[in-house]
Amino acid sequence: MNNNVVVVDKIISDDRLLNLIDKTPSIVILYSEWSTSYLIMKNIYKKIESEFENKIRFFYINNKSCPETRAEFGIMFFPTCLLYKKSKLIDIIEGVVSLKILSDRINMMIS
Repeated sequence: MNNNVVVVDKIISDDRLLNLIDKTPSIVILYSEWSTSYLIMKNIYKKIESEFENKIRFFYINNKSCPETRAEFGIMFFPTCLLYKKSKLIDIIEGVVSLKILSDRINMMIS
């Protein structure tokens, strides 16, 4: 795991999450270990981490650790990626997507 990857396994409030994200482009990945979709996406996330190393911060947050965020955005599917730019949510990607789709959406975010 590179220095741009943070794993959060404790309860985290929306305010604390936004403080972690600050102004750096960030992807918050809400996951559940039991989710087949997450297991499929794990390898894609690793490739994305390498592709965007030093450009984006990645936060892996267990779905049980962020009840406020889940409720606020009505998140019911895992994994869900929240894409932030300048501390503002700009995109939500739910479930399984291809490496190309995820990469394209991230490139749109950071451009």
